[in-house]
Amino acid sequence: MDNHDVSWQYLSATETVEAFSTNDARGLKGSAASHRLVKFGSNRLWNVDRVSLRSIAVKYLLDGAFIFLLADLLCAAFVGFDLQFTLILALTVAFVAFRVVCDVILARFARKGAESLVPEALVIREGRTKTLAATELVPGDIVILGEGDLVPADLRVISAQSLVVSEKGVTDNDLPVEKTADALLRRPSTSEPENMSNMLFAFSYVLSGTCRAVVTATGDYTLAAKKGIQKNLDPKVESVRMKKAERVAALSSSVLMAAALIYVFIGLFAFRGKFGVTSIFLGALSFAVAGYGTLWPSLVLYAHSRRTARLFRAAAMVRDPDAPDVAEECAALVVRDVSALADDKPTISVVVTCGRVIEGEALDRPDADVNEFVKMLAVVSGTAHGALAVSADASTFPLADGAVRDHLRRTKGKLSALTENVRLAGRAAKSADNALETVMYAEGGEYHAVCAGDIDRILAVCRTVILDGFEETLSRERREQYSAMAHGLEEKGCRVIALSHRVPPTSNFDHLSVIQHSMGFAGFVAVMPSAAPRTRELVEAFSSPERSILCFASRRSDACFAASGDALDGAAIYTVRNVRDANAVPLEKGKNAVVFIPDDLMPPDEGTRLRLILTRRLRKAVGDIVCAGSALADGAFVREAKLRILLESPERLRPAPYSISNSAHAILVSDGAALPCGASVELLRSSNADKRFALIRKYLIGSQIARAALLVATLFLPPVIPAVTYLLWGFVVDGAVSLFFMFSKGVGDYLDKSKKTPDENAAKVSDPTDEA
Repeated sequence: MDNHDVSWQYLSATETVEAFSTNDARGLKGSAASHRLVKFGSNRLWNVDRVSLRSIAVKYLLDGAFIFLLADLLCAAFVGFDLQFTLILALTVAFVAFRVVCDVILARFARKGAESLVPEALVIREGRTKTLAATELVPGDIVILGEGDLVPADLRVISAQSLVVSEKGVTDNDLPVEKTADALLRRPSTSEPENMSNMLFAFSYVLSGTCRAVVTATGDYTLAAKKGIQKNLDPKVESVRMKKAERVAALSSSVLMAAALIYVFIGLFAFRGKFGVTSIFLGALSFAVAGYGTLWPSLVLYAHSRRTARLFRAAAMVRDPDAPDVAEECAALVVRDVSALADDKPTISVVVTCGRVIEGEALDRPDADVNEFVKMLAVVSGTAHGALAVSADASTFPLADGAVRDHLRRTKGKLSALTENVRLAGRAAKSADNALETVMYAEGGEYHAVCAGDIDRILAVCRTVILDGFEETLSRERREQYSAMAHGLEEKGCRVIALSHRVPPTSNFDHLSVIQHSMGFAGFVAVMPSAAPRTRELVEAFSSPERSILCFASRRSDACFAASGDALDGAAIYTVRNVRDANAVPLEKGKNAVVFIPDDLMPPDEGTRLRLILTRRLRKAVGDIVCAGSALADGAFVREAKLRILLESPERLRPAPYSISNSAHAILVSDGAALPCGASVELLRSSNADKRFALIRKYLIGSQIARAALLVATLFLPPVIPAVTYLLWGFVVDGAVSLFFMFSKGVGDYLDKSKKTPDENAAKVSDPTDEA
């Protein structure tokens, strides 16, 4: 293991694993991983530049406002104006400290945003699957890769299924390469990296398939590092608004300094002997340094650092410095599907099946018992796709669909693979004669029946229970044990769905209700609602006469739900089946719309194309857009929004194609607590950023003119006003008034007083069934 020049491609998978003293099923022990991290160092293939305090200090030593303040300070000290010297010194320290703190805050969050771009790896350690930053990998780690994953280090494949990788830019292979776990023969033609069919190299991408591999080299020992390939992640600090403010401030400062020099010239020659030279110069310098050009960029910097901090507290990794500003200015919200307004995306929390309790990290690994249970759950809830064509209403189990898909995603499974040999034979809905929904299906030449529902009702019809693969009589004690376990989970907020199963002796659908009374208990699943922020809460906070919300609905029931008073009160409903319908939808600022797109009646990609057309039209109609509740798979129209805030759990971000996840300016992720959108809701709610800044700009210009008039008046009305008056007026008074305009709720209400009338906001609601 110490020799990084070992030709791992010539060893078998078993020999490679043994050489690293690891285990392909349990991975490394924590102590061994810590020891190797110290020995070999971190996997430093991604560099994040630091913004040092020294560079910030140098920046302000060369800042014009700071230089003029020092000149003012030295001038006051030279003349002996002790009181003015003390006040100018205090103002100088406060001004510089204020700017430095804001810059440090921005630099800190920019670095964290850049560090969030370092990919993560799914690793097995101590028998548990963990998601670690790629920089924490060590030689001997067992890594699981799937479609869309970036290879985080040099790896030796130990098992693979249809694995195809892109090595473009890493080796000389420009075409996709198929990888296997087979050892290579010792031939000269296989010595080049591009010919190593069982090796994966850092910065390659998995195009399709899955694999399990052992880390053979990290950091400087990888092929990419030896070729000089590294990813530099540059923290971006300055936004467009900040750069513009600095340009305007530089021009303004130049004008004020020129005016101050003219004032000094006039004071010395036109009013010779009337004033002291130092008094005239000190007053003019103070007037210039406390002007619009100094305060305006400081206010913009402060507002930007405050917004960035609020986004960060809401768990938003800001990867673009313009994201906080755009968040306040966006004019429209796009919700991927109206169903996202009703419920959070659920996850499977616990599965009890075949006499086993499966929970925690064990749910993240493929398991035959859990897969069988998920298959039955999918069949009975009507969520299965592919070979199993189920069109029945799945409203009985509204949490099943998302939970099944989340489980399969985490275990890298596919529902079609579980149900490819399943054929639906019949379904008996709940009725007076039928206590449970029952489904019969054919698989492997046999007919099966499965029921789902409340745990107590399921246990009441079961005569046996499957324990360790054998059927045993369901005793009263065992019945009470399962019931107590399920009810305990329900008290914790889980939705419990129990299943019973049997192989019926006949395919006669008339006997479906009879089958219920002789079934065996298969187990139950506890579904926990996601802790991620609800799209609905964001929509409610976002609603405003100045903004528009566009919801996409896949079902008529969803469209009606969204247009009701429970979600988007007064929204118009439009049915879109083709491009002509999409172009006919009226979109304008301040009006909400629900677009019903019947995905089941059109080709797979047509719905996405229509959504993309509508999003582009909305952007043209109202300006900037924020997309909320958009899955990463729908990146086509998510990228149309200027700001992308993806309301997804952290687990959904890892396997996504990096080209999509990295294109997002801000990604809002849950921190594990059931919290609302928090600071981001406040950002989206405050739609007066431009109006507030316009008001502040007008005030500062007016205040500047008033100070100029006072400065000129002192030439005719002696004695000279102390220079510190201009500094206190410009920094303290103007600063306090500007901050009041920036954050006061009363000012915001005043700016919004010209709201539209209820008649102007109301939209005509049409029933999609009328347009069908």
